[in-house]
Amino acid sequence: MHRLKLIPVGENLAAELPPDIVARHGLKAGDDLVMYATDEGWKIAIPGTPLDEQLRAGLRIMADHREVLSQLAKS
Repeated sequence: MHRLKLIPVGENLAAELPPDIVARHGLKAGDDLVMYATDEGWKIAIPGTPLDEQLRAGLRIMADHREVLSQLAKS
């Protein structure tokens, strides 16, 4: 587990990534990351990775089958 520290950048906040994470994933300034809200909190992924694809697929399934999932949640 890693903690991300939020730092002010102008009017915004930015998350400071630990150097070992940056090095392990070959990240550099300007790279994109995506965040997904889950029942457990937030997931951060690199676009195009397996985790990103799985989370996108889950969101599509939830959107496409919203009514069925709602009924299942009631039972």
